[in-house]
Amino acid sequence: MPGMTAYAGFYEICSPKKGENVFISAASGAVGQLVGQFAKLLGCYVVGSAGTQEKIELLKNKFRFYEALKNKEEKDLDAALKRHKKLDKMLLLSYNFEGKGFPRQTCVSLSDRKTHFTKNMLNSTPEKKLTRTWHIFITMAEGEQVKNKQIIFKDYVGGVPPKESDMVLQTGTMTLKVPQGVKGVVVKNLYLSCDPYMRTRMRKLQGSYVESFTRGSPIVGFGVAKVLHSGDPNFKEGDLVWGMTGWEEYSLIITTTETLFKIEHTDVPLSYYTGLLGMPGITAYVGFYEIYDPKKGEKVFISAASGAVGQIVGQFAKLLGCYVVGSAGTKEKVDLLKNKFGFDEAFNYKEEKYLSVALKRYFPDGIDVYFENVGGVMLDAVLVNMRLRGRIAFCGLISQYNREKPEGIHNLNCLIAKRVRAEGFLVLDYYHRYPKFLDMVLPYIKQGKISYVEDIAEGLESAPAALVGLFSGRNVGKQNLTATMVEGEQVKNKQIIFKDYVSGFPKESDMVLKTGTMVLKVPHGVKGVVVKNLYLSCDPYMRSRMRDLRGSYVEPFTPGSPVVGYGVAKVLDSGDPNFKEGDLVWGMTGWEEYSLITATETLFKIQHTDVPLSYYTGLLGMPGMTAYAGFYEICSPKKGESVFVSAASGAVGQLVGQFAKLLGCYVVGSAGTKEKVSAMIIYCVQKKWRASSNSAMINRNNSTVHSTLPSYLSYFAKEKTCNVPLLRALFYGLVELPISCITFRWLDFAYRANFGCLDFVISRKQVVQNDSYINNLLSFCFANSPLPLKVDLLKNKFGFDEAFNYKEEKDLDAALKRYFPNGIDIYFENVGGEMLDAVLVNMRLRGRIAVCGLISQYNLEKPEGVHNLFCLITKRVRMEGFLVFDYYHLYPKFLETVLPYIKEGKISYVEDIAEGLESAPAALVGLFSGRNVGKQVVVVAKE
Repeated sequence: MPGMTAYAGFYEICSPKKGENVFISAASGAVGQLVGQFAKLLGCYVVGSAGTQEKIELLKNKFRFYEALKNKEEKDLDAALKRHKKLDKMLLLSYNFEGKGFPRQTCVSLSDRKTHFTKNMLNSTPEKKLTRTWHIFITMAEGEQVKNKQIIFKDYVGGVPPKESDMVLQTGTMTLKVPQGVKGVVVKNLYLSCDPYMRTRMRKLQGSYVESFTRGSPIVGFGVAKVLHSGDPNFKEGDLVWGMTGWEEYSLIITTTETLFKIEHTDVPLSYYTGLLGMPGITAYVGFYEIYDPKKGEKVFISAASGAVGQIVGQFAKLLGCYVVGSAGTKEKVDLLKNKFGFDEAFNYKEEKYLSVALKRYFPDGIDVYFENVGGVMLDAVLVNMRLRGRIAFCGLISQYNREKPEGIHNLNCLIAKRVRAEGFLVLDYYHRYPKFLDMVLPYIKQGKISYVEDIAEGLESAPAALVGLFSGRNVGKQNLTATMVEGEQVKNKQIIFKDYVSGFPKESDMVLKTGTMVLKVPHGVKGVVVKNLYLSCDPYMRSRMRDLRGSYVEPFTPGSPVVGYGVAKVLDSGDPNFKEGDLVWGMTGWEEYSLITATETLFKIQHTDVPLSYYTGLLGMPGMTAYAGFYEICSPKKGESVFVSAASGAVGQLVGQFAKLLGCYVVGSAGTKEKVSAMIIYCVQKKWRASSNSAMINRNNSTVHSTLPSYLSYFAKEKTCNVPLLRALFYGLVELPISCITFRWLDFAYRANFGCLDFVISRKQVVQNDSYINNLLSFCFANSPLPLKVDLLKNKFGFDEAFNYKEEKDLDAALKRYFPNGIDIYFENVGGEMLDAVLVNMRLRGRIAVCGLISQYNLEKPEGVHNLFCLITKRVRMEGFLVFDYYHLYPKFLETVLPYIKEGKISYVEDIAEGLESAPAALVGLFSGRNVGKQVVVVAKE
């Protein structure tokens, strides 16, 4: 066994080469003596350690080691190893190899027309390392001189956490031209990156793979910049680059091999090149794919998993088909791992008394792959939970960076017992893989398969706090900062802020109206648009986003940030060639007056403006496409089939019913209130108003008032002093008219101008107290239109064959049998719960159910159980859920179908419009109590 151990460890694990430098501890033991001799036979330089003088002699005289040291007599083992010139050579060669990145990169700050930079050089003697500091005095070339804010590193920081006061903001001057004869570029820094390794550079380093920051000079780190002037033929003015730069507004960068990378892909946020598409991204790629050699189905654990690297590693692992668990330091970060990045599990290590027990809970069979970012007690806990032949990629040890002396690791014996391979790596050894990395990652980003969270601080003055916060875990996601503000008009921006996750029924107080500021210009290099929001959509799925989601198809709203949903907007500024200023668009936007939208692939340009713009939140937007996809693609309907639609007066249901009628189906819908069932008001107003609006507008001298209260009002006799539903219905009937100037407010004005009635403001919350006004208004609208009162909204507005109020039905099964004596062919499911159970027993053989939503369940902590699923088997029913975004490629075909129907009057649409952002919380909450009639829309601004 010892012989095989030595053989496997040296040849299989170490992959040795002739001439390499080998050190063996416990070298006189059964294994060590063999390893040394194997190394000598290969032609290596070999040093061993042992505990007695006798053993030392044995190593040198018996086993032919070049050198041996007695570890018990060495007070400083580090110094003992450095005594051996050959070992010094080993360290040197390693340092020289690593020097492709950090040491050879030089970032220069210019002050007083002088430049100082340090370059590591090797002389011809391999046993010695020579570091020369070159002081170069350059006469600056002529060029524009500007003020240059800089974050200056004051002094080295020992074994304590760094403080903001260790850095200081100063303002110098900078000439925006590369000195003559210098191969470099002058850049304007756009984004600067805060990374854990920077803590190491704040120490006084000796023999590290990176140099210390220079006291009295700007901090140096990764960043994204724009080239202003170039003395390097590989770069030209206007190029966007990422790489090492100074923490300042402008930098002169002396370009060497692999110093800067030119940014070729600008259809993603530029800030990604400090993270997902920069050093952290390639670090995650190398550590996972190159070091791990991962396999589908393996168990992966990632510490510091919400950080710049960890979040990417986890998603790579999930894309490969692994089981992934991550640890983080706050509940917010744990939620992010599961709900944003798709981790299978995550835990807050600060809440775990015993990390080893926690890991056993999530990995009962052990860990195959561990991505190490933390070190210390976490590493010790991981070691005892590793599986046989597990792999550990050592990327960082952030828990140790503020210590004078690192914590000891006690469970390294597990490496032996479990044959674990633990390997450290530096990303700079793998930059040659960057093109391959981009080829893999860019498609994932564009397909939405990889998410990335950034924590962006604004302005250089916020840089010290951002960097210090990184080491206390204050950041969420990749910590970046913007070095320069984007020029543009700054305006106040009202926003509806989501306060915190909601369980149970949502309240208006779960959202709050705040006013911030917004720059009406897209940041340089960002592929996005700044928009002015016109209409915002309230949709049932938004209730799910108010929860602390786990594994949902949508992300939760972010507490403290604006609510996000579908809307209609006008483009004010564009960084995306597919959109220009003035374009009207619909898609995902913020609940605010102005938004910066970077995910422009989610936007649709509005080409048809001869219909109300608000329709693009409903009939011609997401609800319309949902109805189209669910009915035609999922249900495969046929003429003459029997169709049932629940929540049929809602944004989607009203369209499904009309599609079914146009196809020649028998259609029944359910709704929840008499107001929704009663369509007389809407139908009459629309019909009469379309016929007489122009003459009514012209004939202002007509003082004839049809003041007799029609018998239609008997329906509202019980609400003589509170006819809000009546007025709301009037309003809904008018706002959808194609004559853009006609709204209920105009009608109100016209009526008062003609008949001198009292002023009256109509809103969703006010109580009507002037019955004579209502009577006269109704008489004006309904004159010569004697239609029956109890005409069903679904039947007379949308053309359903039948409809019923489900709240009035004690037995939903019996109600469905009444309308479908021969059973249901197609059920469009919007409700769930008891309704679904009743439908299942009434389905016909080989019926189809399109599961669009389950709104009755959205406010329940635990969804109701469905009991009749056995009917799917006995009746061979196909029940299929769907999400509309899988069908957006059909949007052009959808428009070709629906637009002619609208213009020919074959499709009607009812909207419930609330005025102003301040009304948005009430509108959204009302959606879940059924207060709306039709599509709930919030008007933010007029175009």
